[in-house]
Amino acid sequence: MKLLKFVTEETKCAKGMKNPEINALTIGKMMCLSAIVESQLYQLSPTQINHDALNKVANDLLQMYKDHEFARESVQ
Repeated sequence: MKLLKFVTEETKCAKGMKNPEINALTIGKMMCLSAIVESQLYQLSPTQINHDALNKVANDLLQMYKDHEFARESVQ
């Protein structure tokens, strides 16, 4: 969860940002979340899952899909 919070804080978009900055942060966040999914970081053991972490990743990806049309294909 600490890593997920760090990724969220470091990729926040501010109101004054321009599209290229927003796009760069979105792609960076997507790459971090992708690495977390690929590494199965949310899995505590072969039979246990950290549901809070998994829900956070899924919700972040869902929000990214809704907010950024250019990222939809990659999020899918």
